[in-house]
Amino acid sequence: MTYHQKEVFGTHAQTAHVWAQQNHNETHHGRSSDGRVFFARTSIFSYRSTWTIARFVTNKRGERAVLLNEDNYSISTAKHTTLTRRAIPDGIPVFTVPNPERTPDSGETKAHLTKKLDAFVLSAIRARANKEWRMRDAERLVESANALAKFFGWRWRLKKPEWTPEFIADAKTRSEREATKHKAAKKLAEARAAKEMAERIEAWRNGEHVTYWGIWNKPIMLRRKGNKIETSQGKVVPVEHAKRLWPAVKRCHDKAAAWQANGHTLAVGHFRVDQIDADGTLHAGCHTIRFDELERMARVLGLV
Repeated sequence: MTYHQKEVFGTHAQTAHVWAQQNHNETHHGRSSDGRVFFARTSIFSYRSTWTIARFVTNKRGERAVLLNEDNYSISTAKHTTLTRRAIPDGIPVFTVPNPERTPDSGETKAHLTKKLDAFVLSAIRARANKEWRMRDAERLVESANALAKFFGWRWRLKKPEWTPEFIADAKTRSEREATKHKAAKKLAEARAAKEMAERIEAWRNGEHVTYWGIWNKPIMLRRKGNKIETSQGKVVPVEHAKRLWPAVKRCHDKAAAWQANGHTLAVGHFRVDQIDADGTLHAGCHTIRFDELERMARVLGLV
């Protein structure tokens, strides 16, 4: 977007103050001199238009409030958020939400704030220092959540922590229950991911086209494609070169004696072998290939 001179407001703080006035008779959009903070009508942004710091909203009764992003993706953005919060005029309610650009949903917001409250309560219960400060944080969250619900006309309200032995015991039980559910869900997700990765690796070994996502993080693998040997890092060498290399690898492994290029060169395609460890691990440039994978390929080539 092209800005006129009168729409460039110098500092980040000044830009935030101009936005907070919401004087659309003067300007609909503007930015700081370095372009890192900018606004368009009701929304103000940090660095990019996909990261909203805050947004003005109006409820059915015509009342205004500001939705403030509860997250920060950088230290600079955290500073921008602080400046924006300070610029908002007194008397305008400010509610922190996960995504200011999206009008909050009653059910989703209640679930999010309930989970957040449970974390605050548990932190207060377990705290050895600043316990009263943490308890007050939990109480302030309830006050803010209920004010948000009232602003949008939602019927639910969060219950203020009572800090009785019964309340504390119930909070701990809920926490343990959620931790168990989370652990089970994480274990299931990991099992599914492992199964999917095993299937992708098998497909890759069989010569199918598979994106290298995830495979890059695994130990280097080999497969045969015609008269070439391809690594899981995308490098290829001739099959005949690989066949000539195998006896040297086998010899180092069987004799537990390492080999290193000291003037003598082992060439494999366009690459040079730098070292073969005593356990048969091969090093060639950025490639480190374990003996078990080299031996598996030797079987594919009929060398074993």
